[in-house]
Amino acid sequence: MRRKPRFFYGWTIVGVAALTGYATSMQMLPVQGVFLKPITDEFGWSRTAFTSAITAGTVLAALAAPIVGTLVDRYGGRWVVTFGLTMLAASMFALSVVSTFWQFFIPIAAARIMHLGVISTAVMGPIVPMWFNVKRGRALALAGLGPRFGVAVNPVFAQLLISLASWRVAAFSIGIVIAAVSILPTAIFLRRSPEDMGLLPDGESPEDREERIKEAATRTDATASDLDVSLRLGQAMRHPSFYLLMAAFSVAFMIVSGATFHLVPFLTDTGLSAGTAVGALFTWAAAATLGMVTTGLVIERANVRLVLAVDLILLALSFILLMATTSALPAYTWAVFFGLAEGGLFVMQQMIFADYYGRQSLGAIRGTIWMMQVAGNAVGALAGSVVFDLTGSYLPVFAAFGICSAAGAVCVFFARPPSMQGLSAPTPA
Repeated sequence: MRRKPRFFYGWTIVGVAALTGYATSMQMLPVQGVFLKPITDEFGWSRTAFTSAITAGTVLAALAAPIVGTLVDRYGGRWVVTFGLTMLAASMFALSVVSTFWQFFIPIAAARIMHLGVISTAVMGPIVPMWFNVKRGRALALAGLGPRFGVAVNPVFAQLLISLASWRVAAFSIGIVIAAVSILPTAIFLRRSPEDMGLLPDGESPEDREERIKEAATRTDATASDLDVSLRLGQAMRHPSFYLLMAAFSVAFMIVSGATFHLVPFLTDTGLSAGTAVGALFTWAAAATLGMVTTGLVIERANVRLVLAVDLILLALSFILLMATTSALPAYTWAVFFGLAEGGLFVMQQMIFADYYGRQSLGAIRGTIWMMQVAGNAVGALAGSVVFDLTGSYLPVFAAFGICSAAGAVCVFFARPPSMQGLSAPTPA
């Protein structure tokens, strides 16, 4: 008979996910945006050329995501993520010695495949939700502190190394950090599920779990998570919510990638210093951390769908402020506003799929939807570069981002969870 453990191993999984997220933040677009000007200035490339390598890797990552998600469901993420982190570090080492465009293109594309197609497919998919039902919101928020801390400090770290030495030194140093903080903890501590260790999600005792599920079964609004049942990918795809959420999060990823990747170039183009621009990026990441932790606690008690719809409306409104930014104060104000909304979005995208469709096929479900989110990520960054190269301004694409975010809010509002009444979807052994 399984008993409630004194220390639930799921919190170790949260810690590993946080370290992995910190490592992958080195490849996130805010950090890559810091490299855009020094690399294009040195080689004379356009911003579109620079972004094309990121876009190609992102598209390939999107194609890999469903396959990786299915593998994680079946075998767990331990060696998948370890492999991805090792290759990610190696890609940054290779970047530091490039001298031609094709030498630049390959490691950048490979790094994006590892980041979005392998590591994030696992970490942003089933790894943490597999271990929690009741405390899932706070667990996701705590795991998200890793990438948020990374996005806050790593652009500053990269900019400092670029200013003191060169972008090559910055790239090599990033590879060292990725290898140092994440590869061994992932290989040693990551596990697939609580059941594999003789545990239940949240560290519940069998009696507490049985009582909680009996109570949930009396409610007409009970979700798959409440009943601890799981829908397979084919079952999930029969529900309109699957496609509405896919559309909303794909649009959201396009917006966030485009805004954060081009933030430093946009602010410096308006006359602000590089230090001020990176400071705004830091402020955004810090505010996102607060938004993430607050939202993680709120959605354990509130309707995650409605909170998410409001969040996307706030994200849309933030672009009005961004387009009017010409000095430091509105830049930092926008960073706070956008960060609070985007941080909440980060948690809710992981929470809502686990709530709606359960734990056991979450890798395949999230991998399929992640494919479209990653495609949105590619479009956002590339669209900003293309629009800037054609018009000399980011304002048209920022206006489009605001409109798309409002449309995403409408999709979420109508994405009601699948009814569990009369559904037979037992959790697989």
